[in-house]
Amino acid sequence: MNNSPSYGIDISEHNGHIDWESVKRAGITFAVIRLGYGQGHLDSLFYEHVNTALTASLAIGIYYYSYATNCELAAKEAQYVLHTLQGCGLTPAKLPLGVWYDIEDSSILDACEMPDIQKQSVTNIASTFVNQLWQNGYTFTGIYANLNWWTHYLDISQLSCPQWCAQYNVTCDWPTAHMWQYTNNLTIGHKQFDGNIL
Repeated sequence: MNNSPSYGIDISEHNGHIDWESVKRAGITFAVIRLGYGQGHLDSLFYEHVNTALTASLAIGIYYYSYATNCELAAKEAQYVLHTLQGCGLTPAKLPLGVWYDIEDSSILDACEMPDIQKQSVTNIASTFVNQLWQNGYTFTGIYANLNWWTHYLDISQLSCPQWCAQYNVTCDWPTAHMWQYTNNLTIGHKQFDGNIL
């Protein structure tokens, strides 16, 4: 995060149709849009959110919610993201907010039978996704996780990618965060959003 912060939201189909003019009047300058989740599930409003955000002149990035419980599944998630991005012409240059791998689902931890290997297993899953995006030109690819996951389940010594930290607090306690999700209760008009600071 920098000394002159920018404010943004992250959105999915759960937010419905967005009144971007209201969003812009609230001081929001960027949106990180969910592409999908799991094994090939497209967010039903992904294309609409991308097109309308770009029409409203907001900077965008995308995120993908992971259910990968091993590296093979993480690689499949990465391939689906790449196929979707390339298929709709979202080149790296059109994603100034980058690509983010949302790794927070409890099923990922449950798949690691021995707690002492959870951290390495989760780190390997995250690295697999990020590396595949990097190898295909999406060099601004990072990881989203909450503070607890960053602290206990991801080994940052093995991850040189940007870090997006969720911590609903007055400050972000993750010192290397590139972006901070500071609330899940940002009211704009009649809708609630996740609020982010870059």
